Amino acid sequence: MLFRSLVHFAGSKEDLKKLVQETAKLVVLDFYADWCGPCKYLGKEIPKAAEKYPNVKFLKTNVDKSPEFAYEYGVGTIPQLKFFKNGVKKDPTEPIDTIVGADIPKLYECIERLK
Repeated sequence: MLFRSLVHFAGSKEDLKKLVQETAKLVVLDFYADWCGPCKYLGKEIPKAAEKYPNVKFLKTNVDKSPEFAYEYGVGTIPQLKFFKNGVKKDPTEPIDTIVGADIPKLYECIERLK
């Protein structure tokens, strides 16, 4: 089940900018691939986090379907989570934090700290 706060994102950096600017929420962007074991592990936790934190917007981007977008964000290792929030940085598309790997405790720590 996908929650309203969890969506698949196949947009551009400009689309992300618009989304971050239009929401007062923390935005968590999950860069993943279908073939990646750690991505699948983390991917099972993301819906649980979306249910627990309905005021956080979760996006999932498949790096194989959006390689240019992943490249723009320097994603060389997956899974990788990037956190955004409007008004924190001058450029809303600049991440305020990043997690590389399937570190579920750190995911929750970052959400609690940044929400």
